[in-house]
Order: sequence, then structure tokens, then C-alpha cells
Amino acid sequence: MGRGLIGGMTDYSHQSFADIVQDLGDDLINIERSIALSSEHLQIARKSGYWDTNVPFNFQHFHAYCLKHFDTCSIEINEILREIQIEVRSDHANRLKQIGIKNREVNIELGVAWHREYDEKKKDYNNSYFKNVEQVYSILRDLAVSLQDVANVGSRLENFIGKKKSTQDSMHRVLFISSSPTDQINISVDREARIIEEQIQSSQIRDFIKFIHKTAVKPETITKAIMEEKPTIVQFSGHGDKNFICVEDELGNTIEFPLHALQSLFSLYKDNVKAVILNSCYSEKQAKAISKLGISVIGMNREINDNAAIEFSRGFYQALGGGKDVPFSFEMGKVLLSVQKTNAIPKLWENGELKQ
Repeated sequence: MGRGLIGGMTDYSHQSFADIVQDLGDDLINIERSIALSSEHLQIARKSGYWDTNVPFNFQHFHAYCLKHFDTCSIEINEILREIQIEVRSDHANRLKQIGIKNREVNIELGVAWHREYDEKKKDYNNSYFKNVEQVYSILRDLAVSLQDVANVGSRLENFIGKKKSTQDSMHRVLFISSSPTDQINISVDREARIIEEQIQSSQIRDFIKFIHKTAVKPETITKAIMEEKPTIVQFSGHGDKNFICVEDELGNTIEFPLHALQSLFSLYKDNVKAVILNSCYSEKQAKAISKLGISVIGMNREINDNAAIEFSRGFYQALGGGKDVPFSFEMGKVLLSVQKTNAIPKLWENGELKQ
């Protein structure tokens, strides 16, 4: 749900719990981005010497206080966001209200501090470094205004006090199956698994994502893992082609696991499996076919190299760990993939239709 442009003025009357979680996650991103952007302008002013020699000490001091304040807000909002995934308590709503109230005060104090030090006569718009300092002020004040809205989030959260999430219902169970047969070019599937797990463990909802890794998979490894682990997300990483994925035999050599077998397998578990990621070469045809079972499936339109495959996974699970859904996580994966030198383009299929 969209946030209001004026802090404290958003209408939350129709907001769901999922919207609240989304908004808090967006607040964390906003804090991070605002601090980073203001830091860029600050570094320019500091490097030139303008910050130390021309910016009043009182404003420098208050600027340092604001950075510490916003860092504290980030820590507290992140903590609240994680805790409400388990149970919503009255103290969560009260803490969010206090954050909103405090940021209203910070917004006012920032404005007073700026205008006290810089009346119209002191504003040196002909100096580019002054403009950098003004940008630092503007970005932080906009952030304070935005975070006033957290008070409204707290008010809406009161409607969900006592709400608990069933671990079984809310947990993502990610089954990562990988294969790199000895008779083919070695690929870094273990590194990909490690990076995915790192993204999950550092995420906001790590308590609600279970990561299971099965390596050097044989056909029976895959069927047994899906039957026993009951995953909601299945990812395969390894070699493949349009009509099969490559798994291993007892000696580590290639066995082709054909498309029709994949279709049959997922048809048995379509009520549990919500998404499949085929992070292998030329897997788009497989993705389209499996998606007809009502599963969201991501496949690659052509050959994909190690680094590109890993960066797509990094982005996908970074977003998933931030509480985003599969389509959003898919887009985040594409963002990180886009900086790699590759012609591979992941495609998202749902119900046999291309979504992206």
C-alpha cells in the first residue's frame, strides 16, 4: 500500500497486516538510502574542506546527532519487524508511535537548527559545496518527515495485537538442489548455496525461512527430498538444456532428468510447492511447462555463467528475506544480474503464461 507524501497524514483505514510489514520494510530501505545519499554529499563537502571550515559547529553537532538517531530508528524498526512476524504485542504499536513522535520533533529541530545557522544572508548558493551541505540537510529532513508516518503504522498495528503467525503456515521452506557432474565443466554450486544461505541468515525474517541444501543430486535424491522436506520453494542449480536438467549417477557422471519427469514430479506436490527456480542453461521451456501446474517458475532463456547465476540468486533471496513475494524477488534478482556480463535473461512463468 502506498505511503502518504505528507508525514502523519496517510489514511491507513484499509491497511492489512501484510501492508504494515511492507511499509516497515520500506522504511528500513528509505533510511539506508537516505543516509547513503546524504553521505555522498557530505563526503564532497568534507573532501573540499568546506564542511570543517564553513559549516557552523552547532549544525555539525546536530547533524551527527541525527545520524545516530536514524541509526537507532533503523535498529528498532528492524527489531519490531522481526518480532511481529511471530506475535504482535501492544509494545510494538507503542514503540512505533514513539518513533513517529520523535521524528516529528527531529524534523522541527532540524529546520530550526538550519535556519538559525543559515538565514537568507548566509546562504551561499554560488558555492557548489554549500549546495552539497544543503542537500545533506534536505535529505535528512525529508527522512524525518517520512518517519513521522511510523506513528500511523503503530496505530494501525493496534488492530492486530495478539496476532500470531503459525510457523507452518508462514515459513518458506527452500530446497536447493544442485549438481555438477564430473564429466562436465565444474560450476560453483556450493558457492551459490553458501551465498543464498548468507542472504537468508542476515534477513529480516530469517526465523521463517528454512534452507535445505542437497548437493550432487541423483534422481532419487530429488524425489526423496521433496517428499520429506515438503518445500515451498525448489531451486535447481547446475547444467541443463531445453528438455532436461543434469543430475548425477553413483559415479558422479551425468544423467538427464527429462522435462516430462519434472512435470510428473511437481504435479504430485503442486499443493505444497509455490515456486520453482531453474537456475540452469536454456530452462525457459521447462519453466513454461511446469508453470501450467499452477506453480510460479523461473527459467533462463539461454546459457548462463556461474557469476550471473549466483548474482541472480543473491538478489532473489535478499528480497525474499526482506519479506517480498516471488515476483518482487524475481525483479530484484534481475537487478543484480543486470550488472553481470551475460545475455541470459530470466523469465517468470505463471499458469503457462509469461509474466516478465
